[in-house]
Amino acid sequence: MKHTLLLMFLINSSLLFSQQNYKQSSQQINAKVIPTSLYTTSGRVDASTGIIRAQYHTDKSVLNGTPEEIARTYIGMFHKTFGFSESAGELALQNVQQSRAGYHVRFHQTVNNIPVYRGDVVVSINSNNQVTFVVNNSKQKIKLKNRQPSLSERDAEQLAHKAIDIQGKVLFQESPSLYILAHEQQSYLTYRVVTTTDNPRGVWEVFVDALSGEILQQEDIAVYERKGKKTSSSAFQGSGYVFNPDPLTSGNATYGSTGYVDGNDAATTQLNNQRKLIQLLDITKSGSVYSLEGPFVTVDDWDTPNIPVVTATHPDSFRFTRNQTGFEDVTVYYHLDSSQRYIQSLGYSNIQNLSIHVDPHGFNGEDNAFYNPSNNSLSFGQGGVDDAEDADVILHEYGHAIHYGTVAGWGDGEEGAIGEGFGDYWAATYSRMNNPVFSRNFFPTWDAGYNGSSGQIWSGRPLNDTRIYPNSGVAALEVHNAGQIWSAILLILWDELGKDIMDQLVLQSHFYMGTSGTMRDNAAAILQADNDLFAGEHLPTLIAKFSERNFLARPTISHQPLRDVEQTSAPFNVSVNITDGFYPLDTASGIIVWGKNGAFTDTTSLHQFNFSSEYRGAIPADGTPAQYQYYLVANDTAGRVVTLPENAPASYFSFYAGPDTVKPSVHFTPLYDQYVYSLPSTIRMTATDNIGIDSVIVQFSNQRSATNGTFPLTLAQDSTFENTFPFDTLNTQVGDSIYYSITIKDAATLSNEIHLPPDGYYKFRISSGNVLLVVDDTSHVAPVSSFSLFHSTLLSTTFSVDSVLWKRLPNRTLENYHLIILSSGLNILPLAQT
Repeated sequence: MKHTLLLMFLINSSLLFSQQNYKQSSQQINAKVIPTSLYTTSGRVDASTGIIRAQYHTDKSVLNGTPEEIARTYIGMFHKTFGFSESAGELALQNVQQSRAGYHVRFHQTVNNIPVYRGDVVVSINSNNQVTFVVNNSKQKIKLKNRQPSLSERDAEQLAHKAIDIQGKVLFQESPSLYILAHEQQSYLTYRVVTTTDNPRGVWEVFVDALSGEILQQEDIAVYERKGKKTSSSAFQGSGYVFNPDPLTSGNATYGSTGYVDGNDAATTQLNNQRKLIQLLDITKSGSVYSLEGPFVTVDDWDTPNIPVVTATHPDSFRFTRNQTGFEDVTVYYHLDSSQRYIQSLGYSNIQNLSIHVDPHGFNGEDNAFYNPSNNSLSFGQGGVDDAEDADVILHEYGHAIHYGTVAGWGDGEEGAIGEGFGDYWAATYSRMNNPVFSRNFFPTWDAGYNGSSGQIWSGRPLNDTRIYPNSGVAALEVHNAGQIWSAILLILWDELGKDIMDQLVLQSHFYMGTSGTMRDNAAAILQADNDLFAGEHLPTLIAKFSERNFLARPTISHQPLRDVEQTSAPFNVSVNITDGFYPLDTASGIIVWGKNGAFTDTTSLHQFNFSSEYRGAIPADGTPAQYQYYLVANDTAGRVVTLPENAPASYFSFYAGPDTVKPSVHFTPLYDQYVYSLPSTIRMTATDNIGIDSVIVQFSNQRSATNGTFPLTLAQDSTFENTFPFDTLNTQVGDSIYYSITIKDAATLSNEIHLPPDGYYKFRISSGNVLLVVDDTSHVAPVSSFSLFHSTLLSTTFSVDSVLWKRLPNRTLENYHLIILSSGLNILPLAQT
């Protein structure tokens, strides 16, 4: 390794230096690792380990026992493919959920009875005692140096609060819990501390090393609208005014038209006319006071700012205009209560079946809303249009609560994006039921200020995103942006299948999921839900639409394209690897589509080789030189076609068969003077050719010793060739000059050659060190004496010296130099800024 020393010489000594002291924080926010996945007929497989992470197509053996016993039996049958011991003793039962499709057995991975964070496993079982779906989020190769914490829970909580840098109130505090935090290279014994604060705003999940106190990971786990059980002994019916779903949708009006503006909560005639009188079910009466507390919703002032919730002395007195705070209280109660009752009407009585606490005037009064999974609560801001006036925003946030009410800990991998997409879907479908045409492809209508094409208050989100799901996944995208891909396909299917069917499929699909998953997992779960709920009645539509957007992985074709060749009479052999996607490959479907000189005219079959994923075929030759072009085609058993290149025939592979006259393409940077103690010197270059490189030969000589010779550069990787000069370093002296040239030949019958340089030789000098002298003294036309002195002194001591003006310094390759001297003379400003 070469080290560069930077020396700064100041001719003017009157410069005063100041140094800023920066505090080194112990907090380290670890970036999430996005695992590489392969999608096969088995499901989603971890590309690095081969472990099945989501099994879509399971062994359908009928098993006996309780749901937990069946789940453990199944995992034991396939423990190696899931990465478990044969007994799977590392899995502790978390709970057994029952849904309309059967049972969903949830385990969490443990080490010494300590749970592994997000190490959950879900085994779904139908009414016939058959396992239908498995999600495996277990972590591998967990090793702990110490399994006893050195810190107390109180210590961990204080360290977490310090890391959050709390400036305001602690709104809610979970008790710290021991977890193992497993990363790819190392595992940690930690305390998980979750704190809800108003400044900084967030639900902060902090992992504190239980041994050292180091902050390992910190994240705001609140689920936002956008970037950036209380029981009652007596239930009563009441009534009140709400927007349903919002004044623009119900009034077929765009934001900005007469009377349809926020106007700082102005109760215009037009907005008052859009209020709907509704029933408030199961509200609470305490003494003579009625409050908006019911079996599914409790309106509560739990977040800042502190605005008391409304009460009434008569159940029909919840009739407010929008300039009164009670209007948002009533609106949010009604929409959340109605949504839960609708879910239960579909046969799901265990999805958020409790009284969720909601603050209609929270979020510090800002223009946003969030779901808090820590204490299962909702908060709506008041910036712009009050969020709790718009059913779009209310139901979007309730969508997050629905996810967490089904899968505790939901949100890792692509599930954040799935959550945003589902929230938009849950809101949009309600609005579409109220008005099928107006603003059907925009979220949220009133809160964003929909003007007929976009939002005037904030940009909102489209509901008709046309992007297909990328093969690389969406975990690297911003969650709301990625969520648009999911909401779009759900709404396409909603249009095809209808609200009741699609809502049932989506709600049921969440039961199969774990705390980490992908959109492809969720798509497969929707297919399984249709099998379990409707005997596969809607599979043709689901498969067709999911396939159009790439949510069901197609077969994958890989191939090393053919290169130009000189022979024209023997067949051109093609080797291809084809792997299954969601459905098995039709092994007889593979073909090569080919032609010559610009036209596709023929096909040749691909044949499976030794029952492997390799397929072979050949393009016939006719003995004449020609430009060939071809592409590859295969089908799966569902009839879905895949090509390589992906957009063939617009894109295709090509090669030329016939005499080669193309010279190699090369890239080479001549060696700079070489430091005597770094010998032998390495020479490196890249060279490519349409047929291939035959040889790269270096010819060299040492002028002083009259030594000369040749040596080859060998292929190191890809198209990089390298080697070291073979001259005797003991007989090489400081001051020697090495002259060299390079000849590159291709593999053609009549070789095509490149000579570098085209004429003469390259040269480098053996030096005591390479020095860059930087001068910047604009008050003198010529360099001042100090510069000249440096230059002459260094040259006289066998250093290699270059000089450069300050303004041209960025154009230099500084790695060539062992010493850099900055000589400012009287002009100290640029140097001081260094």
